[in-house]
Amino acid sequence: MQSKSLAVFSIEELKTKLINIRSSDFKPTVAISFSSPNFSFREVSAIFKENQIALIGCTTSGEILNQKILTNSLTFLLLEINPNHFKVFHQAYENKKADKAATELAQVANSTFNNPGIIVYSSGVTIDGESIVNNIKEVMGREIPIYGGLAADNFRQIATHTFTHESLTDFGIVGLIIDTDYIEMRGLAFSGWNELGKVHTITKAESNILYEIDGKPALDQFKKYFGNLEFQAKEKELFTIPGQYPLKITRPNGTVLMRATLIYDFKNKALILAGAVKNGDKFKFCPTPDFQVVQTTIEQYQEFSKEVSNADALIMNSCAGRKYSFGPMFDDEIEGIYNIWKKPMIGYMAYGEIGNTGQNNRCEFHNETCSLVLLKKK
Repeated sequence: MQSKSLAVFSIEELKTKLINIRSSDFKPTVAISFSSPNFSFREVSAIFKENQIALIGCTTSGEILNQKILTNSLTFLLLEINPNHFKVFHQAYENKKADKAATELAQVANSTFNNPGIIVYSSGVTIDGESIVNNIKEVMGREIPIYGGLAADNFRQIATHTFTHESLTDFGIVGLIIDTDYIEMRGLAFSGWNELGKVHTITKAESNILYEIDGKPALDQFKKYFGNLEFQAKEKELFTIPGQYPLKITRPNGTVLMRATLIYDFKNKALILAGAVKNGDKFKFCPTPDFQVVQTTIEQYQEFSKEVSNADALIMNSCAGRKYSFGPMFDDEIEGIYNIWKKPMIGYMAYGEIGNTGQNNRCEFHNETCSLVLLKKK
């Protein structure tokens, strides 16, 4: 499968590059794109449609092209796939609920291919990413490859967008449904974060709002580890936290998930997380990362490359919080992972990541995680 990864910084540059590509021997049929919210992404759909290239994409908090991190750009991965082996899905939703759209995506996937895989992105800053994954799984009735994440908007938390070659929405799901009988999808989601202290139990939570830990107010328990940290005021009783000090959750089936702490709720002594948790979940707090976290993550992907030694293209969905928490070390992580395969790669900084945890090919929703998916023609 031929593929190319590119980046542009203007609409005119995009038009020129697509014209040049279509005049070559490479005939892409579908593209995956990540756009800075500062880029003129509203014009992108029409350009890809004019060039007869199917498209799915979303806005970001930073873009990735091969081994480099970019800002204010549009990155895109062009793929030459038989149109009979993929299908683009896009569904806007109302009332800020993505559940129904995720169900419809899974129904279309189930009726289109015997063995589908899904690359999915959702817009909306208040979306529960775990419900998207769970609804897809419920319809499918089995584990399938699911990769992607939540759209972002440069940490503004105002409006995120998804788009295709046909449409654009600030509350919607886009999906690239792939026939895995012809295109292999393999990937791994890994955080590398070290934990500290004892195992805690979530004793009261509603979706992504954590009220009690070990039967005590969640905020009080958090402060025992990290003190009364000062962050930006969001509302009168809420203070934003830049994705640091996540919870490392281990579910009974052995699945390990990260949940980033985003907001203090002083009034209710609660923590507002970047993803849903469950009563009874066991976890440990994680400290600020150091270089060893980056090195461990790269080593994990090197080990994964022994199983998947070759690929035609790579897509990285990495948490925006990693970029904030790691600082300059984040560049090392991106470069280190790219250098393992050295194939066309694009990616973005997300508000939540979807990927394979490594346990029985189980795909889940994550925070503070790097999720990588490799595509290869069979």
